[in-house]
Amino acid sequence: MNKQTSLILTIILVAVLIAIIFIVKQPKEYQNIVDFESCAASGNPVMESYPRQCTANGKTYVEVISEESDLESYFTETLRERAIENINGMPIEGFNPELYKQAFSNLQDSDFNGATAIGGYWKYSDNNLIFVQIPGGPISSADGTLNEAGMKIL
Repeated sequence: MNKQTSLILTIILVAVLIAIIFIVKQPKEYQNIVDFESCAASGNPVMESYPRQCTANGKTYVEVISEESDLESYFTETLRERAIENINGMPIEGFNPELYKQAFSNLQDSDFNGATAIGGYWKYSDNNLIFVQIPGGPISSADGTLNEAGMKIL
């Protein structure tokens, strides 16, 4: 082997070793990024576009949105926007069934049966809508406000 070939092989070997060291020393959260969810969960910046995008390791991961989740998001956002318009403001804690019924006169207590909320869920029984608190959970002023899962039930 001549000196030039030996030098080229040495440079290639050093480059491969540096790449291996970089990959091994790379934080595990970067090694596990394979999609939008894992990128966002690792604390990388998320662009609030539609669909949202997250960048890590020089790659951009795009949020996959199903038609069903689009429809649910549209319903939830539209309901909240119209409720805010109808009651002339946004409650600090969020919307509970009474506020939604105040905003939309056609809603009935039975519409909220089984709707999950902060701190528990709503139950319609014997013509009454009652809030069932989760035993042992923390109590807050937001208890009873519908969460995302509760909005899907509504």
